[in-house]
Amino acid sequence: MAGEPSHRFGAWDSTGGGNVRVSINVPKFKKSPLPIPTYDATTMEDAVNGFVAWPKRLVELDTSMNKAS
Repeated sequence: MAGEPSHRFGAWDSTGGGNVRVSINVPKFKKSPLPIPTYDATTMEDAVNGFVAWPKRLVELDTSMNKAS
């Protein structure tokens, strides 16, 4: 994906079945629907500071945050 990611995630955990467990910290588009909605969260804004399943094929991991200075 070119350019800035549309969402920043705080966790990367496997949930199996081609999905990962993510925490949404700062949604760029707050009203965007989640690709896998839950009972409590249907939009990016609803999912802030919580965990949701996300299709692995839609995630771009930013490894620069993991590098020690």
